[in-house]
Amino acid sequence: MRILIVDDDAAAARSLADLLLFYGHHVWTAGSAAEALRVGETLCPEWVITDIGMPEVSGLEAARLIRQTAWGARARLVALTGWPAARANARIQSAGFHAYLRKPADIQQVLALLEPASESQTASDALAD
Repeated sequence: MRILIVDDDAAAARSLADLLLFYGHHVWTAGSAAEALRVGETLCPEWVITDIGMPEVSGLEAARLIRQTAWGARARLVALTGWPAARANARIQSAGFHAYLRKPADIQQVLALLEPASESQTASDALAD
């Protein structure tokens, strides 16, 4: 899979990217929404995993911006946040995310989302905590 990780914490983004690379995925990182839009336009990722609590443009707004692009309309979006599920679910769903992961992301949960069977999963199922 082609995966874009968006996180203002470069070390966190790189750690997750390295794990996904180990499992054979093609992974790029971006440190902001603006960078994600530039990278996404060129690489057309199938998945975007984005931190929600970023400065300047939040992950929620980044998702909305990504969804407005041709490549972003087709991508599957995953929210990555430290927010508790009760606080996050409604806001994440309305922003167009397919799934929600708590920080720090468990690699087995991330890999399970990337499985082809998860493509048929509804957003509400994927957002269940």
